Amino acid sequence: MALRKVRWSDGAGETEAGPGTTLAEVLKAAGAPRRVFGAKIDGAVHGLPELVGDAVEIEALDFSTPDGRDLLRHSTAH
Repeated sequence: MALRKVRWSDGAGETEAGPGTTLAEVLKAAGAPRRVFGAKIDGAVHGLPELVGDAVEIEALDFSTPDGRDLLRHSTAH
């Protein structure tokens, strides 16, 4: 399967992702800041181990966003 383009929700451009690519790998390749620990993939909140799959749009999350705070609180509650 070929690489596909993933668009960043903030308009910062696109990143290519192949099958089996994790969110962490996509964020690293895109040069996301280390404070990013999750993302919305096509509107759904996910952590770094999530496979990007057929994603069309990704929005990076950190503690400064409400969804980022919810994700961190949920993850640390386990």
